Amino acid sequence: MIPNTWYPVLETSKVGRKPVGLLRLGERIVLFRGEDGEIRCFHDRCPHRGVALHLGRIVGNELECPYHGFRFGDGGQCTAMPCEGRGARPPKGMAATVFTVREAHGLVWLWWGASARDLGLSELPEIPWFDGLATSTENTFGYAAEWPQNYVRTIEANFDAHHFPFVHRWSVFSSPGTRVDPIHVHERDAGFLVDLYLREDDGLPIEASRGQKLHVEIGFKAPSITCIGFLSMKLLLADCPIDDTHTWRYTRHHHDLVKVPLLGKALAWLLAVNDWNILQKRQDLPVAITQEPRAPVPGCDRLVRADAGIAAYLKLRRRMLDASRAYLPVLPPHVAARLVESTHRRLDVLPPEPEAAAAPFPQPSS
Repeated sequence: MIPNTWYPVLETSKVGRKPVGLLRLGERIVLFRGEDGEIRCFHDRCPHRGVALHLGRIVGNELECPYHGFRFGDGGQCTAMPCEGRGARPPKGMAATVFTVREAHGLVWLWWGASARDLGLSELPEIPWFDGLATSTENTFGYAAEWPQNYVRTIEANFDAHHFPFVHRWSVFSSPGTRVDPIHVHERDAGFLVDLYLREDDGLPIEASRGQKLHVEIGFKAPSITCIGFLSMKLLLADCPIDDTHTWRYTRHHHDLVKVPLLGKALAWLLAVNDWNILQKRQDLPVAITQEPRAPVPGCDRLVRADAGIAAYLKLRRRMLDASRAYLPVLPPHVAARLVESTHRRLDVLPPEPEAAAAPFPQPSS
């Protein structure tokens, strides 16, 4: 996990007046919405006797432990210990661990890092998003699911356009060809854009080719937000590690194929159903879960030119992990521990450069 970044953890619609327990980023957390409408997040463990707080109830803006009725308010501080009487003053150490969360774009985002003050900032950075994404829900449908793969592998796959002609050869959207050419990676603020064409391999440069071609743009915002655009459709992917072997993924389909509101919404729903039930569960998953090693390490994959997006992601991840080490002394213990663990596993080492495939014709200049 990359410190000092925002991760999406759940749809806001799932958080109401009942606590929600989750496993995210290897941590058990509890989300709840107080009577003031604000979402709060604690470590899902009562500091008194260690039971799960999500089994408790919400009282005002506080969370009550189901075991002994201890209550925890803003800042995680204990405000009541019924067994000690109304006048008892809870000790400072009787506090739940607090996670900073915000609501934006229909999702709950968790800050995985140091405080703004410890980072030398007046406020925390903005939540990563794409300016071009439509705010209207008329032609949009979103859903969330757990994906049984390491989060690095899950995000790598977002840049793999060239699996489509093979894994999805019988899908509704057939590929125009197997060749990825040209492909360019453009750096962006806290991310990058992959611009590529998937086309017939007719042995000609794209300027001279008359074969079918599909233009694909893949935008990425660190640490885990991807937007894939092709034809008149956009696919948003918001990923969050659950643990080392599973990823929580929110997917939002948007299209501009029709302008009739009800029909547009229905079509977005059909695209989402096809994507999850056929493209992902029946076609992607049986292949993806065979990848070894499950959590990638440097040198385990021999990347080629068409994998430029994957290489860009791994390099960006490495740079951000390197930069975050300077803040180890001020990172919360759970964040620091994960950073040290990633260093030990050497998942952050610079990946090998993609290998250039032999080409039967001169490559167009970028």
